[in-house]
This record gives sequence, structure tokens and C-alpha cells, in this order.
Amino acid sequence: MEDQPRYRRLRRTPELGRRSAVMESSRKMPLSEEADRTYRRTLEVAQRQLEEIDEQIERELAMVRERLADLQEKRRAALQMYDAACTMLGIESEPRSDEEGSDAEPPI
Repeated sequence: MEDQPRYRRLRRTPELGRRSAVMESSRKMPLSEEADRTYRRTLEVAQRQLEEIDEQIERELAMVRERLADLQEKRRAALQMYDAACTMLGIESEPRSDEEGSDAEPPI
């Protein structure tokens, strides 16, 4: 992964703007050693949880991409059989509106 932790700071949003300002002003006061240890442990636990969730999301996305590729291949094979049957029967295959994008991978 990356050298630096991915989750370093809280993002400032309008909803958290006031809270962030309060947090910044409170950081000017020194913490006791016990409070500092507690917050550092909390930070480490939260960072690990976020990294684990990110890894799990990537694994799930990989499985979904694999499944989509498999389904697209099966769809192409079914379309070939459909077109071949139409040819053998001497009928024109029905145009499919989704056929244009059937080879393109959906965005994920």
C-alpha cells in the first residue's frame, strides 16, 4: 500500500466546520499522557478498520468484475447461437438496442 497512512486528517465539510474549529482550538491545550495514549490507540484502531474495509471493498469489487466478465461472455455466446439459429431458419435476427454496448465493460 502507501507509505503514509491513508486516513490522516478529518475532512472539513460544512456540517463539521464548527466541530473542526472547536477541535482545533481544543488541540492547543495539552492532553494528559493517559488521554494522549487513549486518543492515539483510538486513531490506530480506526485507521486499521478503515484499511481493512478498503481492502474488503477491493476484494468484493474484484469478484463482481469477474462475475460480470463471465456473464458478458455467456451473453455473447447466447447471441451467437441466436444469430446462427436465425440464419439457419432464414429469418432476420431482431435488432437489440443493448447490442451496441454489449462488448463494453460497465463502469465500476
